[in-house]
Formats: sequence, structure tokens, C-alpha cells
Amino acid sequence: MSSSRNLAALGAFSLLAISATPAAATIPLDGSLSLEVFTKANGNIQTDPFELKSWSNIGAHKDGPKDLGHIAFDPEARTSNGKIDVKGHGDLFAHWDSADRGHVTADIGRTIDLQNDAPQMSLLINSGWDYLFTADQDGVFNLDYMFSGDGQLKGLGDWTFEIKSGVDTRHIDQFEDVTLARVFDGSAQHLSFALEAGRTYTVSLFGGDQNRPADGRSLDGGYQARFDWSIVPKAVVPEPSSWTLMLAGLGLAGLALRQRRTLLANG
Repeated sequence: MSSSRNLAALGAFSLLAISATPAAATIPLDGSLSLEVFTKANGNIQTDPFELKSWSNIGAHKDGPKDLGHIAFDPEARTSNGKIDVKGHGDLFAHWDSADRGHVTADIGRTIDLQNDAPQMSLLINSGWDYLFTADQDGVFNLDYMFSGDGQLKGLGDWTFEIKSGVDTRHIDQFEDVTLARVFDGSAQHLSFALEAGRTYTVSLFGGDQNRPADGRSLDGGYQARFDWSIVPKAVVPEPSSWTLMLAGLGLAGLALRQRRTLLANG
């Protein structure tokens, strides 16, 4: 009976040995969230608020990923008679569940209503999110995103995803950027990019909303966007030696079961 127990234990150990793989490890280095929004009248900037938050300037980078909070804006521009002709609103937020998962949200809108004697005015919004990390093993960066909106959406929701990498932050030798599909019906979109162990990556989201009314001289609308990102390890295919160990484990477990049945049958 003891021999069958030993065989069963060896079989279980063999199976555990090949299934025990290290968990995904991403080394977070820095993260930032920025927003710039300004209004123009006949090409001249009237307001130009800018805000930047990062782990560095909130003193959180030593503790790993942190929420960067909300960046909200509410700019407006008036004509000489005091009437508000351009008004925007919005909120930008970045959250890290961990070094391997998080999301970014944006809620942006604007109202432009010009009189016939008003100067040509426009509202420009530049949003940005960055995450700098080192991949500790081969993996995949996934981005799932969606847009929803209402009203006049012309000029809104122009977002780009960018990923670049190198052996460190000074030597970048890989670069790729993708213009995200502007589908405002809430449908989910997906992108994925391969990560190589030991390389440092910067992933970024850039939003550019440019609003210049044409002949109608009025625009009113807004949208919400959500970007969910994750870093997962590359699927591991066992080496030939691991397959041999697994088969040996299964064989030992089967032999132990047969011996136990024989002992029980013989009383």
C-alpha cells in the first residue's frame, strides 16, 4: 500500500512541477495624465488652461501605480457684448487596478453658437495618458475601448494609441501608432500588441478634439470614451522535457491506481 502511495505522490509532484509557472510581472516606472484645452477667436488664443498629473509629481511612483484623479475643464469664450459663444466641458480620469490592469475614461462635450457678427471662434482639446513600464516576461498588451455620444459629433473623438519600446527609455527602436475607430454606438473595439521580456515600453493615448463651426456656425454635442487595458503573459507551450515529465507523472499515477485496485481485489 505504501508503494502505491509513493507512486501517486510522485505523479502528483510531476504534474505540479510543470504547471507551476511564475505569475506575470510588470515593473511600473511612471504614469501621467494631461489635458490642454483652449479657445480661439480669429486665430488668437483667448484661454489656454493646461494641467498635468503624474506619479512623479504626486510622489506616488515609489509605491507603484496610483490613480491620477480627475482633470476637469469648463472653458468658455465671450464676444464683446458678453455673450458666451464657445463653451466646453469634460472630465479625464486614469485608474490602475495594478501594474497589469487599469482604465482611462473621458467625458467631453462642447457648445458653439455664434452670431452672424461674431468672430470665427473654435475650441481645441488635447488629452493625453502615458504608462511607462518594463516587461518582466514575454506577454501581450491588450486595449479594449468604446465610444458613445449624442448631438453633433463632428470634430470629436479623434484618439490615437501609440506604443514604443527599447532596451531603456533613451534607446527607442520600435514604434507603432493606431488611429482608433470613432464608432459612437457603444460597440467594443480591441487591439493587442506583443511584449518582449526585458524591454521598456511607453504606451500612450492621445485625444484631439477640434471644433470649428462652418456655415451653420453652431455645434452642440458630446461623447464618453472608456479605454480598458491589460498586460497578460504569453501562453506558455511546455518544452519537450516538460512533456516527458508530465507523461511520466501520468504513468506513475496510473500505475499507482492499478496497484491499489489489485490490492483491494486480493483483500
